[in-house]
Amino acid sequence: MHFPSSTRDGFESLVYDLLQSDPKARLDQRDPAQARVTFPLGNAVVLLRYEESQASAIVERARAAIKSRASEVVLLGGPPDAPALLKKAQPGFLLNAVTLVTVSDAGEVWKSRSPLARSALLRILEAGVRGPPGDEAYREAVERASQSHAQVSAEAEAFARSLKASRPVATWALAAVIGLMYLLELALGGSEQTRVLVRLGALVPDRLVAEPWRLFTSAFLHIGLMHVLLNVYVLLVIGTLLERVIGSWRFLAIFWLSVLGGSLMSAWLGSAALEAGASGGVWGLLAAESVLAFRPRGLLPQESIPRMRRAAMINLGINVVYSLRPEVAFSAHLGGGLVGALLLALPLFTAGLPKLGEPPVEGAPELARDPLWLRPLALLGVLLMGASLAAGLALGGGLELLHPPAPTARHIGATGIIAQIPGDLQAAPAKVEAADDGQRTAVTYGALARDGRIYLVTVDEFTAPLAPQQLPGQLEGIQRALGTEQEGWVFTQRPEPKLVGGREAIVSVQRRSSDGFLFERAGTVSARRFVLVETMHFQDIAGEDGSAERTLASLVVDAPAVSQPLEGTK
Repeated sequence: MHFPSSTRDGFESLVYDLLQSDPKARLDQRDPAQARVTFPLGNAVVLLRYEESQASAIVERARAAIKSRASEVVLLGGPPDAPALLKKAQPGFLLNAVTLVTVSDAGEVWKSRSPLARSALLRILEAGVRGPPGDEAYREAVERASQSHAQVSAEAEAFARSLKASRPVATWALAAVIGLMYLLELALGGSEQTRVLVRLGALVPDRLVAEPWRLFTSAFLHIGLMHVLLNVYVLLVIGTLLERVIGSWRFLAIFWLSVLGGSLMSAWLGSAALEAGASGGVWGLLAAESVLAFRPRGLLPQESIPRMRRAAMINLGINVVYSLRPEVAFSAHLGGGLVGALLLALPLFTAGLPKLGEPPVEGAPELARDPLWLRPLALLGVLLMGASLAAGLALGGGLELLHPPAPTARHIGATGIIAQIPGDLQAAPAKVEAADDGQRTAVTYGALARDGRIYLVTVDEFTAPLAPQQLPGQLEGIQRALGTEQEGWVFTQRPEPKLVGGREAIVSVQRRSSDGFLFERAGTVSARRFVLVETMHFQDIAGEDGSAERTLASLVVDAPAVSQPLEGTK
C-alpha cells in the first residue's frame, strides 16, 4: 500500500481522499491534531495525528471519538506499537460497532475488527492513499466539506428551534384522555372486567352495526395496567416528536384515521370477541414516523436522519414481534399501521409543511401553508372521538356501575311468581316449553359480556299436585342433581338443605378454577311447582356472592295477575 512519507502529508492526503470519496461528505472538525469527516448516512471517520509527546492526549481524543459514536477512529503515523494507544482508549465493551485503525510511519495498517461492509476509509487504505494534494485542490475540498458542515449545522439548529417553539399539545391531550378513561375503568370495577369494558365501549364486532361508536371508544380503553402504560409510553415517545415535526392537525388526522383503520381491520379479520387499546392509532403514528425517516422530504435535518432510521427499524422490529403474541390484536396494529404509512407517504398530506433551509414566504401566515382540507379533517376526527366517548358513557350503561340499581320486582313469565332481580339486568323473552310432568317457564336476565353476571329463574309447574310425603324425596333429588361434579369446577359450598325465605331449599356454590367464576344455585319445591334460581358471575363483582339464595328468598308466589304484557314475554 502506498502511503506518503510524512505524517503531515499522510494526514492531509487521507482527509482529502475521504472528502473526494463522496461529494456530500462533511468536514465537521479540522485542526492540526485531528479531523472528523461525516458521510450522508451518518457514519463518521475521526483522524488523529500521531505525536510522540502527546501520547496521553491521543488516548483521550480517541476515547472521546469512540463516545461520540464515530464509525472509525484512525491514528496516523507512529511506531509499530502505536495500536496500543487506541486499545487503551477502547472501553471494556462497545455499545457501537467502532473500528479502530492505525497506519504506522512504515505504512503498516492494523484494524481492531473487520467490519461487515467495506467503508470509504478501508477502500482508500486498500487502494493506497494518494500523495499530498495540491494546495488549491485541498483548499477547495476542505471549503466544500466545511460549507456542507455549516449547512447541516444550520439545519440542525433550525430544527431544534422549531421543536422548542412548538408544543405537542395533541399528544398529551390524547394521553390524558386515555389516563382518565383508565381511572374510570378502575372506579367502575376494574380494567380487566369484561362488563366494564363492554359498557364503556370496547370493540365488540357483533355490536358494531348497532353501536358504531365502539370504533373509537375502544382506542381509549385498556385491559390491565401494563397495557395502558405501554401504549401511553409509545404514544408519548413517538407523538412528542412527530407532532412537532408535522404539526398538531396532521398528527390528529393520522391518529383518528389510524384508529378507524385499526378497528375496521380488527372487526374484519380479528378473531377476538372483545378488543380494546390505542394500538391501532399508536401503530399509525409509528408507521408514519418510519415513512418520515426514510422519506424526510426536507422535514428533518440530515444529521438526525440516520439516527431516526435506526430507531424506526428497531421500533418496528420490537412492535412486530410484540404484535405476534397470542393475546395481542395484530389485525388492529396492521390496519392502523397501513393507514399511518399511507397518509405520510402521500405528497398531498405533507404539502405546505416548511422545508428546512427554505426561507419563509414573505408575509404568509403559518396557517396559509396548510391545505384547506387539513384542519376540517382533523376537527372531524376530534368531533367523532369526542362524540363516541360521550355516546359510550351515555348509552353503554357504564356509569350505572358506579351506583348499581337496587333489585326490582320481576314477573317470571305468566307463572304468577315475582322475584327480586337487579334493576340493570335486561330480561330475555320467557321460554315456555313442556316438561316431563307439566310445564316449564325459564327467564334469563342479563348477559355475561355486558353485565358480568346472569340470573336464570326456572319454574316447573306440575300437572298434578304432589302429596306432602313426596316433598322430602323431591328435595333429596334436587340435592343429588345439584351435586353433580363438573370438569374445571370445584364446590365451595356443596348442596345442602337450608331454610330460605321460610321454605326448605337446597343451595350450592361452585367456582371455576381457571378464573374464579362463580355458579350459584338454589332450588325449592312445593306441592304445585319446582323453582330453581341459578346465577353466574365473576367473583370480583361486589355484592353478588349469595345472589341465588337471596333471589330465592325474595320469591312472591301466587302474585295477582297483571293486565299488561308481563316482562320477559313477547
